[in-house]
Amino acid sequence: MHDQIINDHELTEQQKDSMLVLYALGQGNPGAYTVIAKLYNLVEIDSSNNTIVSNFIRDALINNISGSRLWYIFKNEANNDINTLISLNLSLFTDEYFYEKFEKYTLEK
Repeated sequence: MHDQIINDHELTEQQKDSMLVLYALGQGNPGAYTVIAKLYNLVEIDSSNNTIVSNFIRDALINNISGSRLWYIFKNEANNDINTLISLNLSLFTDEYFYEKFEKYTLEK
């Protein structure tokens, strides 16, 4: 579905790639999209943040941190602070961590 939305519009390859990253990180979670907007805002304010934000996005995807997981660590580990979030060691946030923190309550229903 996301591919169809992207292909139905005349976008540059970079814009298409950016949209795919947004979909991958957000996974339909409104809170995660809030975090993504804050990440992009960091780059908009200061383009020197581009590498930091790009590395954070890469690490989040590598560590399977997207959607509700991204929102959870932003709210609970970074205390709603985007600068704290991008400085976190994402490898500490394992599947087991998320299961114990909240997924066991939502996945078992």
